[in-house]
Amino acid sequence: MSFFAENKRFSFNITGEVTAQSPISVSRPDDNFVSATGTKDKPRLPRAGAKKDATLPFIPGSSFRGGLRRAARDVIRRLTGEQFDIATSYMLTQGVDITNTMNSQKSAGNIGLEEPLRTLNPLLSLFGAWSLPGHTGVSDLIPTTPGSVFTAGGGVRTNDFIRDPKQIQFLSPEDAEKLQQIILDDSATASEVGELKKEISDLKAKMRDSRDKEVKASIQEEINHIDAMIKVKKESKSGATETIQRPLEGYEAIVPGTVMQHRLPLTMVNAMEMALFLESLATYAKNPVIGGHKNHACGFFSATYAIRHWPEDEDVSREVASIRFNETGFFIEGEIADELQSIRKTFRTAVSDGKFNFKAFLFKHAV
Repeated sequence: MSFFAENKRFSFNITGEVTAQSPISVSRPDDNFVSATGTKDKPRLPRAGAKKDATLPFIPGSSFRGGLRRAARDVIRRLTGEQFDIATSYMLTQGVDITNTMNSQKSAGNIGLEEPLRTLNPLLSLFGAWSLPGHTGVSDLIPTTPGSVFTAGGGVRTNDFIRDPKQIQFLSPEDAEKLQQIILDDSATASEVGELKKEISDLKAKMRDSRDKEVKASIQEEINHIDAMIKVKKESKSGATETIQRPLEGYEAIVPGTVMQHRLPLTMVNAMEMALFLESLATYAKNPVIGGHKNHACGFFSATYAIRHWPEDEDVSREVASIRFNETGFFIEGEIADELQSIRKTFRTAVSDGKFNFKAFLFKHAV
């Protein structure tokens, strides 16, 4: 059976496992919480429920989808050799229309407007934009085992001149005197700020225990006052506002080796969209990174997926191919592997021959 003859469209359920090859950390400000493992300032992983240590963490699918879409953009840039203008770059990368013309185009009640645009710009068809739903779904990444979280990046940042006093000989007498004042101020400020933060922690504990709104409001005012004191102390000292030598709280991350369930459903894709999806995934596989803290080499992963198709006239789906990638390469195997590799080549040729218009994003462009 040929899936991609005569520009037919098929849906595929791509499911599998993503394995963390290094700590993976994704943090959003609203996900932070106070617990025995850290303060409100500690970057936390998103939780699938209550913000507690024991609640299942996850990696948002949007983090993976963003990397995959940027990979698709890079594929198009490489194959076309074009330097896209800023409007096209935003549209391909994020589906954002900085020209504000998509909002004004009238599509309600008009039948058949999508297909010509999807055929002309398969990237937009795959990942979507305003009034054009994407054909690629990306689920959240869910750890399959408990205990998949640890604190990465913690420790103590040291003052280099304290760790290696010989460095002082390379300073001028004026800077050496300034350094002495910075070290004295750092030490005093760290001690004072530490005591004030302890007061805030105690007050927050009282506020959590109280049910009286007026009492809570009074405690919050006191916390705000102490916060202001901390800010004044930091700003009045010599050198950097933050003390140079101080403990680093770290950030939550997925433990390396953790296996996470993942799903990439493709809805009604044609041959060229499927080919671009594979090209994008293959490009992403060369630098597979999710989340932040790249200076700690965080975010790397490998993956294995099964591609399943469920015919309309049958009661069960069947696996037609598999995809896997790691540091050794990107591999497609299975029943339709040859066909998938063939449409990748056809897609590259079609792009080189100018068969698409990746600057098109309005329905009128495709008419």
